[in-house]
Amino acid sequence: MRYVLPIIILVVAVLSLMIYAYRQKRSAQPMEVNVLMTAYANQAVERARREYSKGLDYSPSSIEQVESILSKLYEKRLAHALSEDQLNEEVNTWGAYVGEVAKRVRPGAWQRDSKVSGKDAMPLVHDARNETYPLAWVYKRITNGPEDNVWSKFQLTYSREKFKQIDLNEPLKEAGRK
Repeated sequence: MRYVLPIIILVVAVLSLMIYAYRQKRSAQPMEVNVLMTAYANQAVERARREYSKGLDYSPSSIEQVESILSKLYEKRLAHALSEDQLNEEVNTWGAYVGEVAKRVRPGAWQRDSKVSGKDAMPLVHDARNETYPLAWVYKRITNGPEDNVWSKFQLTYSREKFKQIDLNEPLKEAGRK
């Protein structure tokens, strides 16, 4: 009987340590990618208002406003006034916003890795056959300039949602006609 109390204390201590270790491990894991991208998109809305006097409302037409912001960031990059860390932050912020708008046009979810493009590609996956790369779009726009216009890419990619989906792998019936 005199060993019961020390055994109970020992069991409680071990359980407490196990719970503490589990909580530490959970908090050390990276934030779930969809939550992270939503937070970046919300940051984009605030920054657009505060730094660029632009109102972003998650509508497809608001991507045109993002394009004008990216144009300014391209100029800043040309002037060597944008470090690599700043570039990465801008890519995450504005790319997340573009992706979150895209999710309103066509449901999808962010993933860290891509079956097509590999590890850490950060695709927006719409279904098993369709993924886009809004962060890559933004990166290319800031580094390459106007030829990688995000507004144009968004329109080309997401305006087709209004039209009948065509399976490009299926032979065209018109191919045999002259």
